[in-house]
Amino acid sequence: MKVLSIFGLTCLISFLGSVHPGSLNVSVVQTALKYGKKQAYMMVLGGVLPELLYGWLAVEGVHLFEQNPSLYAWIRWSCIVVFIGLGIYSFYTAGVLPALQQPKPQHSTTFGKGLLLSLFNPQLLPFWMVVVVSYQAYETLAIHSISQQASFVSGASVGAFLLNALYVTIAFKKRQWLFSYMSPKRFDQCVGVGFLSMAMMQLYKVWS
Repeated sequence: MKVLSIFGLTCLISFLGSVHPGSLNVSVVQTALKYGKKQAYMMVLGGVLPELLYGWLAVEGVHLFEQNPSLYAWIRWSCIVVFIGLGIYSFYTAGVLPALQQPKPQHSTTFGKGLLLSLFNPQLLPFWMVVVVSYQAYETLAIHSISQQASFVSGASVGAFLLNALYVTIAFKKRQWLFSYMSPKRFDQCVGVGFLSMAMMQLYKVWS
């Protein structure tokens, strides 16, 4: 029963935590709009694999971070710097998205892109570290055994997959409407605003 509780709650947290605009989310939507659902799902599959890695690192490394709070603070500050950099870069590249008539990329290409986007997401590890630490305060959620670790890690990946799959479905169904109201330049500008907003939110969390 405890294993199911950990899986269910972690899946929900991962689903809700993936709602905010991120590099993977945006790329998944772009891929769905330009190349279709199959390509987008390949990117989603690649993107959720690092959730397994970071979920496992969070479980295994929680005691290290508890003993070295300065290390955790450094990671949080680095997230802010990366988000600001991505936001500024998005504004500089506004209007430089690939043309819609370009040939479809290989499935392995979109899979690899999704994998890299998540691997270089600086928010994943700190996010799951906070979740694991919060779980330890409740006996029904505290993670000790291998089966409990597996339920936590799998819940993190399943939640992220479901959310991104939902993005794929919505983007594919609404692609004509999106093309009518949002140009590639405006899309990149919105992405830039999203990254800068994430940086400000992280800065607020650090100071508070």
